[in-house]
Amino acid sequence: MIILATGTHDVHAQSLGSNTGTNLQVSEGAYYRLAEPGDVVIRVTVWGEIRTGIYEVTRGIHLSTLFTLAGGSVTRTINPREDQELRIRIVRRHGGRHSVAYEYTMTESTLVFEEDPILEDGDVLIVQGVEQRRLFTWREVLSVVTAVSSSVYLVSQVVRLWRN
Repeated sequence: MIILATGTHDVHAQSLGSNTGTNLQVSEGAYYRLAEPGDVVIRVTVWGEIRTGIYEVTRGIHLSTLFTLAGGSVTRTINPREDQELRIRIVRRHGGRHSVAYEYTMTESTLVFEEDPILEDGDVLIVQGVEQRRLFTWREVLSVVTAVSSSVYLVSQVVRLWRN
């Protein structure tokens, strides 16, 4: 079994291809156990822009804790030039149907969950980057103004030379 150290917990990871542990490969779609022996555990599936896989975690774990352990960061910085949002959703099964139980969209440079829900067995955590394009940035407007001004100046100089 492969053990990855994560602070106070040991993360045991094995490939989903084998329950016997003979295939000791950690890759996309891995299985992680983030619980101490004897803890009551739940399974949460994680998809998206953090470490994807099935996580066995101690019952009562909060979203922010699993998000951080899965490779996200509570102080994740978004490049303001890219104008990207980070959408975090928990999909939960209710009465035989799946629905979004929690959704948060991060647009600031620091991620602070408005709520920090406790995850439940069978939850799916989806972390998705969404690029939001503004109409124009000040740099784009400045580029257009500069190009138009240069063109007007060039035309005026050509007209002046042509009249002489």
